Amino acid sequence: MRTQQIKQDEYFRHLGNVQNGAGQNHIRDTKMNDGSVCEGVLAKLKRNIRAMKARDITGPAVIQILKIVIYKQIAYPAQFAQYLPKEYATIQKQVDRIIRKHARITSRVGSDLLHIHTNK
Repeated sequence: MRTQQIKQDEYFRHLGNVQNGAGQNHIRDTKMNDGSVCEGVLAKLKRNIRAMKARDITGPAVIQILKIVIYKQIAYPAQFAQYLPKEYATIQKQVDRIIRKHARITSRVGSDLLHIHTNK
């Protein structure tokens, strides 16, 4: 088997982590150096949210699904990625939206109260 040199702008996968030669990673779908497309964190999140919306799930069940499945799908790629703050905000907005829907919380309730923390 012959090894190939990866250019700085080409993406590759190593131990489940997708990045390019410069160490960058994106939350959106990524075209790999072999031509395949890798599903990004945002696409996985949207797919899981669509599945939850299709079912009548209670608020506590949504929290359990978030903890067991979705947070892990976000956390592993994020620990090695160089996401921008606006990319984290996009992910947080999707998570907030699904919690609000299934827990029947109005948009008037602030996100600080929703997650029970304050920004100091």
